[in-house]
Amino acid sequence: MRKWFQKYNHVFFAFAWFMTGILFMLAIGASSSMQESRLCSGVEVLIDREAGNRFVDEEDVEKLMAAELPNDNFDLPIKFIPLKELEDTLERNPYIENAELYIDINGKLWAEVWQKYPLIRVINSENNAYYISREGEKMPISLDFTARVPVASGSIYDNGSLEGMIYAPITRSLYLLADYIDRNPFWKSQVEQIYVEDNGDISIIPKIGEHEIVFGRLETMKDIEMKFDLLMAFYKNGLSSVGWNVYKEINLKYKNQIVCTKK
Repeated sequence: MRKWFQKYNHVFFAFAWFMTGILFMLAIGASSSMQESRLCSGVEVLIDREAGNRFVDEEDVEKLMAAELPNDNFDLPIKFIPLKELEDTLERNPYIENAELYIDINGKLWAEVWQKYPLIRVINSENNAYYISREGEKMPISLDFTARVPVASGSIYDNGSLEGMIYAPITRSLYLLADYIDRNPFWKSQVEQIYVEDNGDISIIPKIGEHEIVFGRLETMKDIEMKFDLLMAFYKNGLSSVGWNVYKEINLKYKNQIVCTKK
């Protein structure tokens, strides 16, 4: 018997491991089936609050998801909760950039939501208002929340839509300007009003100082960076000595020049 066992022990152990694997897979399958048959035990929504934005809240997210489910509620087996479809539903909301859903081992549905980040509020030539997001998309104005971002108005002609990607050259210029301002803490604290003249020149009204800053046309990020660098040098070496309220206009329209007009 011992000789037989020694001769075939490798076969025996291989068979034992094979059966163990089969039993393990069956156990996993049964566990997965039981998990899917469990009722959803609840919903937990996590929303980013970057820069204090509150375009959507937890209740909004739950309502958006529930509207896609039978009887508008989550009291159903986990296997009937379409995670991908619910993610798509959330991401179609004009204020939501990304959504990720998953169900934990206890049967709770988790929804992680990232809001769109507005850079600027635009009031166009037709007096319609919208935001432009960090991704270059238009966002409708919310009745429940107002983002603290610069406001641009004046001769802003676009395609008339309040949603979708920006296309008009002037809105592209405003987007680049707002993106630069947002990434620079000093200018972000300084700029709150932007105005577009009929000829396409862009001006800003700073919070400190009783003057208007004329940038002219801004077509590239390089234009914007050069003019702000020039302006910062003038702030440090010019206004700091003569005072912030001496000039009514600081004109950066011409290349590598600053033309100031006194009050």
